[in-house]
Amino acid sequence: MSTHNLSTTIELSVQIPDISESSRKEAEYKAKEAYIITLLRYGEISSGLAARLLGISRLEVIDLMAVYGISVFFTPNQGRIRTRSC
Repeated sequence: MSTHNLSTTIELSVQIPDISESSRKEAEYKAKEAYIITLLRYGEISSGLAARLLGISRLEVIDLMAVYGISVFFTPNQGRIRTRSC
């Protein structure tokens, strides 16, 4: 994995009337979480980087991996999942 400083901006326009600020913030965080966990699933980032990007511990990332059905070990269908910090 090469090290590049890349920035990704994702915009989502959804017309939902009367949504609370707390619901909006939680939905935005969950979208960010799903994006980062997807990068982790395909071995594009390490669990350490995922933890830093999400502002959580590596142990919490490992718990999230279980929620998203990602093994911490290599499997042919998931690619190589790196569990060391980058």
